[in-house]
Amino acid sequence: MLDMTRDTVKLVLANKLFADQISAFRQVAIGAVGTAILLVAFAAAVPLPFWLSATFVGFLGGFAMPYLFKDVKFQ
Repeated sequence: MLDMTRDTVKLVLANKLFADQISAFRQVAIGAVGTAILLVAFAAAVPLPFWLSATFVGFLGGFAMPYLFKDVKFQ
């Protein structure tokens, strides 16, 4: 598992994984910023412990990633 992660990071850094690396990083940024905004809003609106809010919102952010990456092209 760690070997696969290391190989993927090497491909990303060598610009050999994504056909359009800017588009892929833009989609990651959209997901991360959207998840962060949702976490702040959810934690403020719902009276739950922060760790529970973070777990729930992290699940939602991870659930959105396949939708965000549906148009990203790989080499």
